[in-house]
Amino acid sequence: MSFQRLLKISVTTLGLLVLFVGSSPPAAGQQQLWTLVEETRRGDFGDVTDFGSIAAVAPIEDKLFVADGRNLLVHAFDRRLRPVGLFGRKGSGPGEFRGLAHIGGREDTIYTYDHRLLRLTLFTSSGDVIWTLSDVPIMPGENTPPHARAYLDDGSVLIAGGGAYGTAGNGLHRLDSASGQRVQLITLNPERHIPVAIVQIGRIRSAVSRPVNRADRWAVSPGGDLIVVLRQGGSPEGATGAIVLAVTPSGDTAWSTSLNPPPMPITEAGRQLAEDRLESYAAGFSKRHGVPHREVREAFAALLDLGDYQLAFDRLVVGRKGAVLLRRGSYGLESAEWWRLVDGDLTAKFTLPSAHEIVAADGTRIWSVTKGRLDEPVLVQWSAR
Repeated sequence: MSFQRLLKISVTTLGLLVLFVGSSPPAAGQQQLWTLVEETRRGDFGDVTDFGSIAAVAPIEDKLFVADGRNLLVHAFDRRLRPVGLFGRKGSGPGEFRGLAHIGGREDTIYTYDHRLLRLTLFTSSGDVIWTLSDVPIMPGENTPPHARAYLDDGSVLIAGGGAYGTAGNGLHRLDSASGQRVQLITLNPERHIPVAIVQIGRIRSAVSRPVNRADRWAVSPGGDLIVVLRQGGSPEGATGAIVLAVTPSGDTAWSTSLNPPPMPITEAGRQLAEDRLESYAAGFSKRHGVPHREVREAFAALLDLGDYQLAFDRLVVGRKGAVLLRRGSYGLESAEWWRLVDGDLTAKFTLPSAHEIVAADGTRIWSVTKGRLDEPVLVQWSAR
């Protein structure tokens, strides 16, 4: 079955009825129920490690690399989260950053992407610069700056097209690092649905994201060897299922599976959270455009109609060795249920407080980001039992 057919999804204008093509769901009873135990953490108030922000995390061999997007540093830790290295600084020279946005790698090679300099840099695990690709070009058919996501074994670079509203644009582009030419387009969103609303007040038009996270997601493994696409939808009558598709950088299908979890209602706490966020949107819109807040609030009121159910999954994380983590819809909930897939099979489920955002995984070890006592970013390491 072709890659395009596996991603063929019909979305109705009103109901968001989604039709999926994929393999059968795993048989009941195959998955384990995990309990996550906190092992250690970094970045809490008084800790020797002080993160300005945590832009990306990548487990590579026996180390964990953390990109600090505010301080423009790369932290290296061992698997007990003990500091073992630090490199980078603010600047435009070799090994320096202006906008550290992404990190990945494999074996002894680390790559970073600077979204302000449009520069991909390869480092040794100790922080020495190996090679730099400057001025990563805007890909054909895209309209905003690109984001480099992986440096592959053959020397090509995997680029995410800069689509509107944070989507993948036309897909992922493989760029020949020697010639700077695109050698392949991997289509991720052939019938992309972007759940935004166009708000118009007088002559002012603005696109505003709806409060529930968008339905279509994709992510790349730390080493760039697997691309995972999540397609799903929902309707006022109930949440539909999802299809998860994994492909290689050459566009070949590695595996696919369909998931049909029970619908999860949106709670009153979730509705209040949505209203608070939209109130913040309205206040910002009013301030930027000089429009009376009352008029903006009335125009935004339609966005509060969330329906009755959440999306089946609202976060996707790809770990090392092909493991995929999916978070069940957790809007307004204190804890979230996570599903773990390996080669398309559902192998485990576990829960984690919603205040923790999982950012990386390797086997039974998981890393999340949360806020400390002074709202500082904190990195937490968990093990599954």
